[in-house]
Amino acid sequence: MMRLRSGAEQFIGYFWCPEVERSRIEAITTDSRFANAIEPIREAEGHKIEPPTYIPTTDVTWLQQTLVDLYGTPRYKEGNPMIISLITFPFLFGMMFGDLGHGSLIAMAGLFAIIQGEKGPLALGRYPLFLMGLFVMWGGFIYNEVFALPIQMFSSCYAMTSDNTVTG
Repeated sequence: MMRLRSGAEQFIGYFWCPEVERSRIEAITTDSRFANAIEPIREAEGHKIEPPTYIPTTDVTWLQQTLVDLYGTPRYKEGNPMIISLITFPFLFGMMFGDLGHGSLIAMAGLFAIIQGEKGPLALGRYPLFLMGLFVMWGGFIYNEVFALPIQMFSSCYAMTSDNTVTG
């Protein structure tokens, strides 16, 4: 995407960079090894090009951001739905699954992957896996289920009578 400057043996390229990276990029361009090859960075003004969307991600957010980007990247200065889906996806997974025993296994697998860090087969999805395990445990606690077996952790405020009517 670079163009040859007319009358010179020089290419001109235009690019966007995040504001937080600007000083690092300027340090590279002013390096003595590139002194004759790169001109200083100047801000282009008067253009009608819409800037691209820059969404910084972390180990916790990159997987969810990738899922959101599959539906479409938010435009420049538009709200990012990843923030909402970061919690709602594991929550809805937990409500769907809802088992205290299976959730503890999923959470332990996620915790083991978090402890291992960037090594191992579950490294890329370690944080979402841990969150989903916690929400599955919560759902199992609400549904009173452990390994698909109902348990009686709480008593009911309703009582069945002998003629199958409910009193309460």
